[in-house]
This record gives sequence, structure tokens and C-alpha cells, in this order.
Amino acid sequence: MIIVLTGASGSGKTTLMKQLQADIPGAKPLESYTTRSKRASDVEGELTYISEGEFKKQLDAGEFLWAEKPFNTTYWYGTRRRAVDEALDSGVYIPLLAGTAPKKLFCYAQEVNKINKVLFLFLYIADQDELRRRLGEDPSRIDVEKRLAAAGAENEYAHSSGVPFKIIDATQSKDAVFEEALAFIRLLEQ
Repeated sequence: MIIVLTGASGSGKTTLMKQLQADIPGAKPLESYTTRSKRASDVEGELTYISEGEFKKQLDAGEFLWAEKPFNTTYWYGTRRRAVDEALDSGVYIPLLAGTAPKKLFCYAQEVNKINKVLFLFLYIADQDELRRRLGEDPSRIDVEKRLAAAGAENEYAHSSGVPFKIIDATQSKDAVFEEALAFIRLLEQ
């Protein structure tokens, strides 16, 4: 099973990922690749950090199911098809996806007839002041205004992409967001 977490930068995806991994036996990140530097908040095993040249080499070789610079970011992100296929076949994986990656996973899971193995959670923050506050708390986050502008596009994407997102109000407490996400996961596991 793949439990996709997505939402604007600063919406609490990494926090929720850590909470879900602690609560769901055997849950782990779905490894993706990026050209950005490691952040203190990154979850071990979530990302492999590679040069842009190495990323493009793998991209040209067709190894990625999706690869993009989501919502005007500077860095590439991508996930290998092989990792997605393995996650759809066994275990519980929790990736943090951005840009059009959730839609690409949705379409791929439909194509391989495994859509029942994927859940999509979108952490929604409409309050720009709250998002600005959160982004300002993390010194590794640069271009706060650019990220705020991208948040509007990401929120719109959640409503218009056709992906069956469970939209969670991320301005709630961390515990409330976790409880809502966990209740949704458990409901769909039945």
C-alpha cells in the first residue's frame, strides 16, 4: 500500500509522515531522488540526494515513473518505477509527493489495476499568515514568498486534478491532523 502525503511546503507533511510511520507497523518512506541538499527535517530513507547530472542521466534512461521540478521549485524530484511497483506489491510506504506526481501515481495505479493499493492525503492550508509563520520557523526554507505563491497553486491542484484526495485541514493541531489521517487510512483498510 502507498499512502501519499502531499500539500504546500510547511503544511506538516514530514511531521505527519513521522507520526504515521511510528503508528503503522512496518511503514516506511517510498524512496525518491532529489537534486536538493538534505534538510534537518528530512526523514531517513525518504530521499537520495544526487547531482543534477546524475538525475538527468537516470531520467534519460527512463528509470523514473515521475520526475519534475514541482510548483516552480529549483530542484528535481523523482521516484523510480521499480520502487513504485515494489510498493504496490507489498508493504506500507508513505511518500511525500509534490507537483503532478500524485496524478501520475493515480494514473499509473489505475493502468496496472492497483488503484486500491493507494491512498491520497492532501494537507490543506488556506491561511497564508499561518503558512508564512510555519515556513519562517525552518531556517532551511528559503524563498518563503515564492513558496507562499506556490501554495495557492498546490491547493487548487488538490481540487482540480481528479485525484481522489482526502483533504485534511492542516491548520488543526498536529494530533488532530494525525487522528484524521489515521482514521481515514483505517477506514479504507477494512
